[in-house]
Amino acid sequence: MTKDSDSFLIASNILQRDDNTIEIAGVYQSDPKVHLRGKESEIHYGSFKVRLVGNPVAAMDGHYWTDRHTKGTVTYGSRVSALADNFDEASRLFATNRKSA
Repeated sequence: MTKDSDSFLIASNILQRDDNTIEIAGVYQSDPKVHLRGKESEIHYGSFKVRLVGNPVAAMDGHYWTDRHTKGTVTYGSRVSALADNFDEASRLFATNRKSA
């Protein structure tokens, strides 16, 4: 989720490689807020693959690509166990987590 859109998984898979590396692969749909459609962003689809790093897992890193011809790398280095229903709530949870760390 971002401040401008929500996304959800269409399909996903957890892969264990021969070297015991764990990867998560998925396909998602991103739904921009209605007032942004036709102006800044449209509903679009993408996929990703991330590798779990560490034992216990301390981070995830990988890459993504979309049908909007965008691609890039991603790294997730922090985690909050609470669930958030929207971007503002998630932002507050991560800010609180950083202050207590």
